[in-house]
Amino acid sequence: MTPTYRTVFISDLHLGLRWCQAENLASFLEQLQCRTLYLAGDIVDSWKMGHRRLLPPSHLRVLRLIGAIAGKSRVVYLRGNHDDLPDDVLGQHAEGIEFLRRDIHETADGRRFLVVHGDEFDLFQRGRCRLARMGARAFDALMWFDACHNRLRRLLGLQRRYLASFLKRAIKDMAGSMTGFEDSLARAAHRLGLEGVICGHLHHPALRHIDDLSYFNCGDWIHHCSALVEQEDGHLDLIGWRGRGLTALPLAGERPFLPLG
Repeated sequence: MTPTYRTVFISDLHLGLRWCQAENLASFLEQLQCRTLYLAGDIVDSWKMGHRRLLPPSHLRVLRLIGAIAGKSRVVYLRGNHDDLPDDVLGQHAEGIEFLRRDIHETADGRRFLVVHGDEFDLFQRGRCRLARMGARAFDALMWFDACHNRLRRLLGLQRRYLASFLKRAIKDMAGSMTGFEDSLARAAHRLGLEGVICGHLHHPALRHIDDLSYFNCGDWIHHCSALVEQEDGHLDLIGWRGRGLTALPLAGERPFLPLG
């Protein structure tokens, strides 16, 4: 069945990175129907591409599909820390795509959300670009190990296991609590008089309630193939996409309302 939504939020595609699940992403975009598509940062991974500006055909197909969506729907590209978008591009339109640093989205039921990639609220990233890039290289090495490890598991008839995903999530969850990533985003939304925040950056789809604010993380298209979608009535759902199939993501991390402190 063709997915039809009022708004769709996806982030951390990392086109140009060999681990991007471009075929899954293309099959999702191919069938997607929505009024607004938010690309919430880290869409094309300039860190990994360096001076190599040619994308693989499957990754170029994703960009063409995004362009096709921009021909009939609103598409907003929010800059992430891996995106090579200069400041003077922000606030401009090109090929039907609007380029912004952040935006405020109002749902059908009248709630307003800050939409942003999130790196500017991550103290681990701010002022530590070299350290962040070293971490990205370490993650790349782990992904190589995962690929070899899972080839062996497949030969033995065993299920796939993602060590890199587990370690990255553990480190980023720890960094998130150390730096107050979620709280910082919630405070920013609170200062603006909003109902919550929608972001990416951590590569882990999540819903958190902090005081009376809602925190949504879109996840990524390296491991989770996830998206945050707004239904026509304004309800927000986290979904996953695998093998041309749509699944609801279990919100295992959902927790009661927490005080801002």
